[in-house]
Amino acid sequence: MLSTKKITLIIISIFLLGNAKSQVYYVSSSLGNDQNDGLSIQSPFQSIEKLNSMVFSPGDSINFKSGDYWEGMFWLKGSGVSNNSIVVDIYGGVGKATINGNGYQSCILIYNDEYISINKDISTIFYDNQIIFIFFNIFCDFIYWWSIFR
Repeated sequence: MLSTKKITLIIISIFLLGNAKSQVYYVSSSLGNDQNDGLSIQSPFQSIEKLNSMVFSPGDSINFKSGDYWEGMFWLKGSGVSNNSIVVDIYGGVGKATINGNGYQSCILIYNDEYISINKDISTIFYDNQIIFIFFNIFCDFIYWWSIFR
């Protein structure tokens, strides 16, 4: 028979997991500031470094401003679940958002995470022997990617 403490712990866990709210984050190299909360178009983050300090949860979205440009590697940490992936997309126009890997091993790195969806309008720039995306042991709902070795 389960003790009262165990039952209470199970109920609290179910409540917390059921009420976990996914977040929509905005990033703009031209209008953002890493001191912002990143939770609205009016207060976006600015840098990839800010994103690299975060761990994302199922249902979270990371939206890069259309037409903006970043240098460096976005290391996306966190996994979605089969019916609630983490989404990387653009906002604020029809132009592509560009991430220039600038000599890093990739432009967007996903390592041992799963259920990540990346919009095809995230443009990436790479150099000799650089991989655009590196995937180890992941499953993606939809992903537009390619690896090119020169």
